[in-house]
This record gives sequence, C-alpha cells and structure tokens, in this order.
Amino acid sequence: MNDHITETRMIDGEGSRKRKLPLFAIIFFILGGVSALLYLSFIIFEGFSDFFNRYISSAVRAALAYASGWIPFSFGEFLIILSPLLIIGAAIYGSRKYADSWRDVIIYCVTLLSVIALILSVFVIGFAPAYRGATLDKKLELDRQKVSAEELYKTALILARRVNEERQNVIYSPYDDFSVMPYG
Repeated sequence: MNDHITETRMIDGEGSRKRKLPLFAIIFFILGGVSALLYLSFIIFEGFSDFFNRYISSAVRAALAYASGWIPFSFGEFLIILSPLLIIGAAIYGSRKYADSWRDVIIYCVTLLSVIALILSVFVIGFAPAYRGATLDKKLELDRQKVSAEELYKTALILARRVNEERQNVIYSPYDDFSVMPYG
C-alpha cells in the first residue's frame, strides 16, 4: 500500500497523477482536420465531390445504415433531440469526476470537443459531398429552362390524372385506408 502512494507521488511530486488528453481524442481531432480539408476540397472541386460521394461516402452511409438498421427510428434524429440532455449529463458527470483541478476540467472539455469533431467528421465524410456536387440537371445532362406557371399547372393536372388511374392497381387493407405492399 505504501509503495503505491510513493509511486504515485513520484509521478508528479504532489501525490496525484497528472491527467493527459486521451489518445482517442487526439485521433478524433486529426480526423476532424482531415475532414475540414476534405470539405474545403468539396467546395472547390465539384468533380471530386461527386467522385467522393459516389464511391466513398456511399460506403460510409451503407455502414451507418447497417449499424443502425435494427433500430426502428432515425438514430441521428434521436441524438439531435436528445442532445440537450446529453450535454447536461456530460456537464454533471464532468463536474463530479473531473473537478479536482482546472487542468482536469480543461482536458475533459477538450475530450468532449473531440467527440463533437468525430460527429462532424462522420457527417463530412458521409453526407457533405452530396451537398457540394453537381446539380441533377448537370448529372442527367438536361437543358435547364424557365417554366411558366401555366406549364407547371398543366403538368400537375396530367400527373394527378395518371395517379388516379393507377389507384385502381393499389391494394388497400380491408380495415383502414392504408395501402398494402403485395410483396414481402
């Protein structure tokens, strides 16, 4: 028992261990820096943004969908709604566990910021390229033209007529007005 106290005092001379920033926090900040550079590249190079969205971001989105697909609701929206409680909970936990010194408080806060950097990095890598890529008319090589209100109205009437024609092919539940998928 006495050897442990002596060993601990030898670490910093005061009898307590000095806390350091965890390795995962440093890694999250590095990932955040790389994500910031990627985002800047998405803004500057539309083609790079399209490439990244198609080949890399799609894999990230698929992995996120696979990891959270068993949850019957949107996990991202749940975290957004829950974020005020998470922030309050993190503040209470940090004040109880890390309030020994200002150094401990600062390290705790920086660690929390690194988790935010990770969340932003996941967004940048998985979703941000889609916001900075070429517009749909360019991807489909369509000529963009002005449309009058009358043309838009006539198109809406045609679409409404066709939807009503297809309605007879939809199977409805006998108990309510909801449609039923005919396939598994």
